[in-house]
Amino acid sequence: MSQNSVVAANIAGRHAAGEALKESEENFAKIFRSAPVALAISTLDQGRFVDVNEAYCRITGYSREEVVGMSSLDMGFWKDPAVREQMVATLLKGGTVHELEAEFVFKNGREAVGLISMELIELGAEKCLLSMVNDITARKRAEEALRESEERYRRIYDETPAMLHSIDREGRLVSVSNYWVEAMGYTREEVLGRRSTDFLTEESRRFALETVLPEYFRTGFCKDVPYRFVKKDGEIMDVLLSATAERDENGEVSRSLAVITDVTALNRAKEELGQAHDELEKRVQERTAELARANALQMKLEQKVLQAQKMDSIGLLAGGIAHDFNNILSGIIGYAEMLQTQIDGNDLTKTCLEQILSISERAVNLTRSLLTFSRKQEILLRPVLVNDAIKRVQKFLSRVIGEDIELRTALAPDLLTVMADSGQFDQVMMNLAANARDAMPVGGVLTIGTELVNLDDDFIRYFGSGQAGNYAMISVVDTGCGMDEPTRERIFEPFFTTKDEGKGTGLGLSIVYGIIKQHNGFIDVVSTPGEGTVFNIYLPLIDASVEELARRVESEAEGGRETVLVVEDDGVVRTMLQDILTEVGYTVLVASTAERAMEMIEEHGDAIRLLVADLVLPKMSGKELFEQAALVNPALKVIFTTGYASEVLEKKGLVEEGANLLLKPFSRNDLLHKVRKILGE
Repeated sequence: MSQNSVVAANIAGRHAAGEALKESEENFAKIFRSAPVALAISTLDQGRFVDVNEAYCRITGYSREEVVGMSSLDMGFWKDPAVREQMVATLLKGGTVHELEAEFVFKNGREAVGLISMELIELGAEKCLLSMVNDITARKRAEEALRESEERYRRIYDETPAMLHSIDREGRLVSVSNYWVEAMGYTREEVLGRRSTDFLTEESRRFALETVLPEYFRTGFCKDVPYRFVKKDGEIMDVLLSATAERDENGEVSRSLAVITDVTALNRAKEELGQAHDELEKRVQERTAELARANALQMKLEQKVLQAQKMDSIGLLAGGIAHDFNNILSGIIGYAEMLQTQIDGNDLTKTCLEQILSISERAVNLTRSLLTFSRKQEILLRPVLVNDAIKRVQKFLSRVIGEDIELRTALAPDLLTVMADSGQFDQVMMNLAANARDAMPVGGVLTIGTELVNLDDDFIRYFGSGQAGNYAMISVVDTGCGMDEPTRERIFEPFFTTKDEGKGTGLGLSIVYGIIKQHNGFIDVVSTPGEGTVFNIYLPLIDASVEELARRVESEAEGGRETVLVVEDDGVVRTMLQDILTEVGYTVLVASTAERAMEMIEEHGDAIRLLVADLVLPKMSGKELFEQAALVNPALKVIFTTGYASEVLEKKGLVEEGANLLLKPFSRNDLLHKVRKILGE
């Protein structure tokens, strides 16, 4: 062959090789771009992207133009850049990385978990990395959710207070609950892998194999099957077993979960009573009894709901009556006290006024009793002589306890003065007397005593609150049936009662406890079955006598020269407020509506120092009036008057906690003291 022919042949060969290489590169590019998995080519040294395919862009959220030429490290692609360094080191050592799990940060900060595989390739003279990334974030989350679900199931399984066990298709125990282990006396290691029937008596084992299991494998379910288990110490345990089955793809039972109820004590009791019934009859009787108890409980709950609804309705009625009645009483008490300040000596007029105020006080107590009944009463603490309070209520207690019980008192000679709500104090004594009466159905002796005691720090720590110091101790002692320790420990719980159904609400002593706590006091009980009961009440003493405190309060009730605007829709109360305030020197403006009050505020401006407004006014509440008035006169102060309890007002949004409230009915002294105090702030 000539030299020219050889050259031509070489040229043709190189051309064919070039064409083959070009075709191979084009095929690689097509495969690279259309591959369903994420592929990327990056430089080995700096990790700069040379090319990425469409699947890579879908997974990461980047476009090809955004990543080509960028470094994966600069982009923050690796959550931990050290992972890439480790992969490169592995590649240089072994030549490949296969499905290594790593955390990535994709576009917009989305974090993901992926499996990455790498190989070293050469593009021209440069070494590069061919990377394949599978996003397994969803799978990891699913695995984590499954793990948490399994952990919750395991925790519930282990911690539930019931005997649970699981068995495989061969009837061998694969898991048992903590309660199962404790009840049977074995360790897990001693029971796992053994057949569940190994723990049955011989009779129960035959019953299971011959009767229960064939039907169970057919239906995959059994309920309340009676078995007898043998505990590790040989003791027999009567149980009811319910189980459900899991089936494999062939419909065969592959696993079972059983719930086991220990009924040993119940069966023993039935045996002692001679009730020879077979197991089916026992279950029927138990179900019937449970249904009867459920029906009785439902009826009782319905009665309580009806009673609660009735009490709520009565409470609303009582609250409404108290509001209107308090307006009337405010006028009577206010004018009577005004007249009292104008009369000297002991003539008939003064005596009549004293009687009017005394009768009004009884009406106030009646109103507060209505609120107490509906549980919307306000606690009104005043100085009270304990011995006098007991003497006052003594005649009522005699009526409560009846003629068969002798009432005695043993009152201390000391002057025991406490801050108390007289109405609630009377309720405490009446409730304790009623409780003592019920404890002495055939008669006995009820003794009420008082004593000055000093409670030290140890005593206060026993009760968990309060302060050490001098207290008035009131003891209520009966000679009744007494109570055992479990009953004594629960005696103050709401709805707890030892009386027959329908004869007690279980609220009397819980109300007593709540009232004493409201008075910053303590109550405890000592009792022995057959030897009676002693209730000891401790109320903190105050230093001053009732007369001294009364004089001190009276001396604080002074007048002034400021201008006061009274807003009250009740004419009697409005006029009474005007007369009392005018009498002691105040300049008084009056309005019957909020609209008229706003006109007067705009007319007089800053001259009005104090607004005395009823909270419940036509068209606009007292609170809304004050909010508008404060925009005109920011320095304006306010006292709200009302016949409602603060609890009701707060629920209706008419007043905020801590507002200056004057509750109707109030005395002349209460009004003047409150006005002077607010104006002086």
